[in-house]
Amino acid sequence: MVAERAKLSHLLGKLRIAAAESNLAEVDGLLRAACELHMDAHDLEAAVALCEVHGRDDLAAALCHRHGDLRRASMLYARAGDLDSAARLRLETHEPLMAAELFERAGRLDDAVALYEAHGDAMRAAQVLERNGSLEPAADLLVRALNSEHGRRLVGAEAAMACRRAGELYARCGRVDPAIRVLRWGGELGFAAKILADVGRNEEAIDLYLEQGDLLSAAEVARRAQDPRRYHEFMARRAEQEGRLIEAAGHYEAAGNPFQAVRLYELGGRPDQAAEAARQGGLLDAAARLYERLGEVQTAADLLRELGRKDEARALLERAGTSSSDLAIQRQADRKEFLNAAVSVLALARQGEARRYEEALQYLEQVPRTSRDFLAARTMMGEVLA
Repeated sequence: MVAERAKLSHLLGKLRIAAAESNLAEVDGLLRAACELHMDAHDLEAAVALCEVHGRDDLAAALCHRHGDLRRASMLYARAGDLDSAARLRLETHEPLMAAELFERAGRLDDAVALYEAHGDAMRAAQVLERNGSLEPAADLLVRALNSEHGRRLVGAEAAMACRRAGELYARCGRVDPAIRVLRWGGELGFAAKILADVGRNEEAIDLYLEQGDLLSAAEVARRAQDPRRYHEFMARRAEQEGRLIEAAGHYEAAGNPFQAVRLYELGGRPDQAAEAARQGGLLDAAARLYERLGEVQTAADLLRELGRKDEARALLERAGTSSSDLAIQRQADRKEFLNAAVSVLALARQGEARRYEEALQYLEQVPRTSRDFLAARTMMGEVLA
């Protein structure tokens, strides 16, 4: 025992001198010899400490490995840069996910992916594949994890995240249809619709947004697709759902849906706008009814005449207590005696009803070029305008 201590002391002295002189080859030999003496004395800690003093984690790892301290050996191999050996020891200690991390750091990605997937960390496995540029295999792996019947199946928030990630990966590598399938399966309709819109499949995108109840996004797709009618339709439906009736009516009007526009203007307490929307939308009967309610009897009567219902127009004016002169003018207009009607209206205008000059001009403009009254009508129009 004394002889062994003396021998070790002698070796350590020579080791210090060799280290001071930077004689690496001699240091290596002396260090190994000194460690063997420590190991013979069953003093692993002293051997490892000696290796660490001289920066030899690789030698310390080999000693721990030989001694059976596999976890410590793995740690030291990793510190020494021997990630492959470190990973293999983690497999021996039944720590597959730590082994996978070491294989990943070592660049052995296939081994890392296989271990991550086999032991239930599909997201990490997919990340490794994605980082390596293998987008479709990464997506396929996530789908397998979602459908797994044997390994750990993804559920809840983790499943939703995996669905979204798989869909994004498929889309990035041009596999749009698989992307939509997995996103639909996971209930990620909004994200699926966005992918469809990004590749120009606007109708499918709109259908998905509507299925989800997202009218604003559906409207945005329609706007980008230069479909103003559908854009206004979706915006109208959204505004109506949120109780903004006048705004909704305006959108319906722009979408060419006067029925809904009139309905909402009336519900919103704007009969004047309802009447105008009805007239502009060709709903003359409804417009006449609304203008009559507003007290604009003359406008209502004009609309009834435009519909060919002259008797109703006359009766309306009579019910409203229209003056005999107005009734006479109305009859002249009904007989297409537009010049005579204009003369009668001008007489009233010159008696103080200045607002009727515009009405006179309207009658004069209706005199056809083929009429013998055309020249007189043009002359009179010039006088009125002057």
